[in-house]
Amino acid sequence: MDKRVIFAVAGSGKTTYIINKLDLINKSIIVTYTNNNVENIRHGIIKKWGYVPENIKILSYFSFYIPFAINLYFQGLIR
Repeated sequence: MDKRVIFAVAGSGKTTYIINKLDLINKSIIVTYTNNNVENIRHGIIKKWGYVPENIKILSYFSFYIPFAINLYFQGLIR
């Protein structure tokens, strides 16, 4: 399983790189900090394939983290 975290300055091509690495076979989750970038990535994926494939999930940081943390809390793993 390939896991990557990409850090780079604005305008360096992160979004383009991520979209170019996506495929229709492997499951991918993209977590970005802003809702605006969620829409930018969604737009780029739609431009590439005409739709967002079911194997690709795009989430803002908080829409990813909050359910994750709540789940851990109710499992008793964090207090």
